[in-house]
Amino acid sequence: MYQAYEALNKALQEFNRLQIPEQLDFQKLYLYSIITHSTAIEGSTVSEIENTLMFDDGIVPGGHNIIEQMMNFDLKKAYDYVSSILKEKPVVTVDFLKKLSSIVMKNTGSEYTTALGTFDSSAGDIRLVNVSAGRGGKSYLNFQKVPQKLEDFCKWLNTERKKTFSDAAAVYIFSFEAHYRLVSIHPWADGNGRIARLLMNMVQMEQGVLPSILKKENKANYMKSLAESQENEDSSVFINFMLNSMLDYIEKSIDEFKNENSIDKINNEFNINLDGLYRAFERFEANGSYASCGDWEIKQDLLDPSGRWTAYYQGISVVKCSSHDNYEDIIRVSIISDIVFSRICDAAHAVFPKCRMSLAEKRKIQNTIIR
Repeated sequence: MYQAYEALNKALQEFNRLQIPEQLDFQKLYLYSIITHSTAIEGSTVSEIENTLMFDDGIVPGGHNIIEQMMNFDLKKAYDYVSSILKEKPVVTVDFLKKLSSIVMKNTGSEYTTALGTFDSSAGDIRLVNVSAGRGGKSYLNFQKVPQKLEDFCKWLNTERKKTFSDAAAVYIFSFEAHYRLVSIHPWADGNGRIARLLMNMVQMEQGVLPSILKKENKANYMKSLAESQENEDSSVFINFMLNSMLDYIEKSIDEFKNENSIDKINNEFNINLDGLYRAFERFEANGSYASCGDWEIKQDLLDPSGRWTAYYQGISVVKCSSHDNYEDIIRVSIISDIVFSRICDAAHAVFPKCRMSLAEKRKIQNTIIR
């Protein structure tokens, strides 16, 4: 078992419980971050903000050479292509990998002339030359062995993709292994890292997990773990690094979200002002459309025929009440704890006897307790 296995699964559950991926533009901006850091590992200095302007508004960032700009633009095109074919679950073949390479290297690849002929990295051609690993003169696989190794890799990958994974961490381990195997074959003269990370993310996305991001700040440790695994012919060091890197990102994202999200402040305030909530409900009963007290507001849902009211705390909608079968069911519309939710339901029931926690909410709480 890998060290971060269970910790990553737990962190991902909390990440999803907080609905962090559901935030406005999260998926788009997260993808831009993946692209920015992937190219930064290869030398690009284009920032996330600059990429956002380039991808969304066509504003080309100044202060960077054309190679850096095109490196990011081409990788964005490659991710767009992968996203467009995910539902098809394409069989990964050597030609498929060459197509990915041709998109990634379209505007930054080069043509090479060797004794055995010419090949073009911008077209996704497999290298016809040996390449150094950059570590004490060590070299990657002899170019003559690359075609068969790629065939073997594709066969392994397609077989593993058909299996059922027990949890998210298992998917990540498989995707990191795919990354390790492909980059160790090193089929192309350039772009191997970007293509391996792209394929890794494709495997993750088709399995429904958040694609992993490798931050540029982790480049040195990334290269070190990869080199150690390759030298020992054991991918575990690399996979452990990648698991811990993803865990670190998820945990930091959760901490940042909780610090910035006022709903979590509600969950952490055990002395929540329920007196103000009672008074707001009482005033709403008298008024019928709007009432407030302190941080609380109760508003009638004028645009929703079934809506009775919605309660807001510090301007954020917290719970909603809808009329149903002679009762008025209260449901959560924001991320609040079971304890806070129950206390709000009790306050509403004290003023409006027909109000009750919805049966669906009760089942959620009961299931949480059982687990």
